[in-house]
Amino acid sequence: MLMEYCEHLDKADECEDPYMCMVYASTWAVSVYFAYQRTWKPFNPILGETYEMVNHQGITFIAEQVSHHPPMGAAHCENAHFTYIVLQISFITQSTISI
Repeated sequence: MLMEYCEHLDKADECEDPYMCMVYASTWAVSVYFAYQRTWKPFNPILGETYEMVNHQGITFIAEQVSHHPPMGAAHCENAHFTYIVLQISFITQSTISI
């Protein structure tokens, strides 16, 4: 879901105008909300299980369940134009951190 509209990041990387670069990056950031009602198989991995996707629109994506208590997941996604790293940690307050 997160990388479904990653072509906006590719366009942002190729863009010379900093304002249009921000438009493309912002478009990608809000695009994840477009598909929030779609159904998909829930990803509830066991500890250490990984999900890997290679060569979809030139993307390499890997995610791993790092810990259950507290729930932590890590993901790394990259192609020729960008690298995106996600570390999600849920504490007692249910906060989520994305790097």
